[in-house]
Amino acid sequence: MGYRQNDALRQSLNALTEAVFGLSFEGWYRAGYWGEGYIPYSVVEGERVVANVSVSPMEFWVRGQRRRYLQLGTVETHPACRGQGLSARLLRRVLADWKGRCDGLFLFANPSVLDFYPKFGFVRAEEQLLFRPLCGAGEGTARPLDTSDPAVQRELFSLDEGAPTGADIWQVGGGPLCLFYALGPLQNGFYRLPRGGVAAATFAGETLTLWQHWGPDSLNEAVAALAGPATRRVELGFWRDQAPGFAPIPCAGEDALFVQGDFDWLPEGRIPLCSHT
Repeated sequence: MGYRQNDALRQSLNALTEAVFGLSFEGWYRAGYWGEGYIPYSVVEGERVVANVSVSPMEFWVRGQRRRYLQLGTVETHPACRGQGLSARLLRRVLADWKGRCDGLFLFANPSVLDFYPKFGFVRAEEQLLFRPLCGAGEGTARPLDTSDPAVQRELFSLDEGAPTGADIWQVGGGPLCLFYALGPLQNGFYRLPRGGVAAATFAGETLTLWQHWGPDSLNEAVAALAGPATRRVELGFWRDQAPGFAPIPCAGEDALFVQGDFDWLPEGRIPLCSHT
């Protein structure tokens, strides 16, 4: 566990993760942003990682209350080693190590393993997202940020030192995870807003998903700057209790949320997209 500075094991984990999920940690590591907040627990054969469960200790503010959670992610097993109970072995170890050390644990599971996690005390939980229709009011004035620029990386890393704009549920100190997205799956998804703020956003057809935004730009200003003439719908990847014009609907993503412990604030809210591992 926790072997990120062991080149052979880290590269083996990276190869497994690329094969299973199409994700790479190497650029994140080499840029210096993989710290103590992402801890792999792995079964190793020689110097080859054959199964893994990673844990991410996280602090959240939930409507003014501080919560300490543990997120499980990158649950994977090499195809040649499946059916041997390796993931179960790792999960039991994680649960034993972290018992009594956090308010709760959570993870996101794909449809093929929905029957697996309840065996370890996890229960399915519902989230809601906020959405509203748009009627061609987008201005498209936001400008993409070059996340390969070290100055931009430093700015993004420091964003989560304070609360994201208007969010009522947010992760404290999420800079390293923000950089994972900026250097990997969301490298083309960070934008400069007209008043100097920053937004993380993605587009799918007519839908704009605003993952998060920081700085002086209001929610409506951020949406208007990001949306183009063809945008007909906006969804929020974070939660705010006061969002005029937005309506809550159940999250209907591909992955299911499982929790154990204190999540009494669900389903009236959601775990921010920028906090998913």
